[in-house]
Amino acid sequence: MKRIQKLLFLLTSLTLLPLAGFLANPASVSACSCVAPASVAQQVKDELGRKTAIFVGKVTAVATPTRPLMRSSADPVKVNFTVSSVWKGDVKRGTAVYTAMSSASCGYDNFIVGEEYLVSAYTHEGQLKTGICEMTRPLSLATEELKLLGSGLPPIPGGDLGPKFKPSYISGALVMAAILITAAGWISIQMRRSRRK
Repeated sequence: MKRIQKLLFLLTSLTLLPLAGFLANPASVSACSCVAPASVAQQVKDELGRKTAIFVGKVTAVATPTRPLMRSSADPVKVNFTVSSVWKGDVKRGTAVYTAMSSASCGYDNFIVGEEYLVSAYTHEGQLKTGICEMTRPLSLATEELKLLGSGLPPIPGGDLGPKFKPSYISGALVMAAILITAAGWISIQMRRSRRK
């Protein structure tokens, strides 16, 4: 019987350790590096040439994923804007932009509801995306960029921001279900073996 108790303890420990790792919120380590532009003028020129959209907008909502398991610094955050001026792209008055949850994955993690930002975004998989390597910054820190950009155009009327961002939890739930099923099967086999002896 002591052997079964030891096996159960070992199995429980092996099952709970990965779960604790998923639920823990470790300190982020920066893995993102950006190439610094030669000057603000060069950055503005590059961004106008390479980005899909450049605009000024006020943040109306920030929807972060709230997965209980397997969080990543690269998880997408949806940021809704009310756009006031546009320099590039067909940007609607109501526009959503996505970014990684943390600057460790090059995400812009300083969006504050009610604040205005100069946003520089590119299109990836049909969504506008931005990060710390783009020209995105609070409007109060974009004085020089705004001078170089000149007068913007008004946004296109409309824009449906849709429902709040809802991440998928299926992959994390499947991993945990697989671990628990495997553990239950292993315990069952060990108990049958001990009864035969």
